[in-house]
Amino acid sequence: WNLDRSPIKKAKAVLSGTPGIILHTAPTGSDGSLFLGPDSEFRKGLDVSLFAEVTRLHRGEKKAWVEIAGSSTFEMVPTTVPARQEFIFPALQGSVRYRVFTSSIETTWHQITAYDPPRLEFAHWIIQPPAYLKMPEIKHQGFGYLEVPEGSLVSVDVRVFGNPQNIDAIIQASDGNHSLDNVGRLTFNRKFTLDNEWRGKLVLRDMDEPDRPAVLHDPIVLSPLPDEPPMVEISSPAKDLELPFDAEPLLIDLFAVDDHGISDLRLHISHDGIKKEDLLFVDPVEKEKSVTGILDLSEFPLAVGDLLTYMAFAMDNREPEGQLARSEVYFIEILPPEGNTTDSQEQAGGMEGESKEIPIRQFINRTKQIFRDTYDAMMEEGTERQNQSLAICADSL
Repeated sequence: WNLDRSPIKKAKAVLSGTPGIILHTAPTGSDGSLFLGPDSEFRKGLDVSLFAEVTRLHRGEKKAWVEIAGSSTFEMVPTTVPARQEFIFPALQGSVRYRVFTSSIETTWHQITAYDPPRLEFAHWIIQPPAYLKMPEIKHQGFGYLEVPEGSLVSVDVRVFGNPQNIDAIIQASDGNHSLDNVGRLTFNRKFTLDNEWRGKLVLRDMDEPDRPAVLHDPIVLSPLPDEPPMVEISSPAKDLELPFDAEPLLIDLFAVDDHGISDLRLHISHDGIKKEDLLFVDPVEKEKSVTGILDLSEFPLAVGDLLTYMAFAMDNREPEGQLARSEVYFIEILPPEGNTTDSQEQAGGMEGESKEIPIRQFINRTKQIFRDTYDAMMEEGTERQNQSLAICADSL
């Protein structure tokens, strides 16, 4: 006999108060951080693992058995942890009384209990796209991933089963936690407008048992399909021109396209700080528009050497405010009329009261670039607009 003999170990364990079998319960497949006591409750239908750690072996034997009241006895299965045995109660439906024993010791009777968790009957999503899109509403059941038009009105209806009686429904979302409104004892609702990608999980809680874990459902992701800004171009002549001030009216072909519809299309002419815009016919609103505008030089007080700018603006039908797009900026340089140069210059001088000297080519090209950069900066917002404006001022010095 010595202190390492089994009877001596048992006597030391009894005197120290160390239990011979330590019991834990946990949902099957969970890690050790979720271990609960031997008398715990679990939601109905869950597989529950019973773990027994045998601290006092019988003649080196690690076997343990589970005795279920009113039923049978089952041998526990060894785990990867030394001295730990496991038994699984499959799909727990009610209360189960049990005890664990080895060849030399046994535990007292314990009980695990099954309770009814909040159960979802359905989650019904209705997405109403913005009215200007003239699209039918989108319906979706359950959870998952869904692409919807930007700015849509999202409505979710949640219905639960009647047991337990007092249930709270919450959506844990990327924009915060939101309690759903009660529209009946078993029905909940929430509405919101989708502007950015949105992620959420439905959480159901038993308000009468706040210590019980909440029921989390699969996530849902709503990804907005953006309303892209329109694109517009001048398809003809689409280049800088040199024209005499008595030239025939110029036909300018415009083409605009948008993912949902062009609501406004304009030909913009600028001369000597004076802007003129011609609103072109666009009804009905369509995704593509091809129209022709007319530029009549006789409408402007021109002199030889003047510069005109021409471009196109298009706006889509987005609400509440449309998105604006601009074409490339083009220039028309005014030349003397065809024929006698001297006579033409005198005629041009008569229009303005004085003649103008034609600028050198480098100066003209530089002026055009400044104009283009200025129009580009005007289409920007915030810090980018300020930065471009400062860059134009610096380049102009």
